[in-house]
Amino acid sequence: MSSEALASGVVGRPLDPSEWPAFRDLRLDALRTERWAYASTHDDEASTPPAEWEATIAGPDRQVFGLFDAGRLVGIAAVFAWREDPLGETAVFGMSFIRPEYRGRGLWKILNEMRLTWVAANGRFTSIVTGHRGRHHISAIVARGMGFSPIARVPRTWPDGTIDDRILYRLEIRSKSTVGA
Repeated sequence: MSSEALASGVVGRPLDPSEWPAFRDLRLDALRTERWAYASTHDDEASTPPAEWEATIAGPDRQVFGLFDAGRLVGIAAVFAWREDPLGETAVFGMSFIRPEYRGRGLWKILNEMRLTWVAANGRFTSIVTGHRGRHHISAIVARGMGFSPIARVPRTWPDGTIDDRILYRLEIRSKSTVGA
């Protein structure tokens, strides 16, 4: 997959497992500064061993993508096989974060395009799910703008102790029988 350059000078590309320290640092920063937005916590992930950070980045059923400005990682987004699908045919988007000073430039589009391209090239997935905390209105706008349809609204106690809905969306993609046809 080729890297994607944006007019702003920010470049998007898949992360390599060797870049786990930068990925870890940005992920932990996201969990620390915007703990209300995530289903995990800084404390839960801070003790993750290096090999696990490295393994999270890439594999046959997952890929983390990054946005880079002059070599500095400024945004991340991941796609994984969804653990809740026993057939392994559903991908899930997660770990989305762009440093605040880079927001409002449409950079999320490049992260999502890279994820969609990866899912299509992978060939095993027939749909994609994504979700967000109920109060995260920007995530709702992005999901709907990409063609995702709401499928569930589930009350949840979030790691910060508050109760809010988790809203899930699905995007149907080509069936496995037509992938590569």
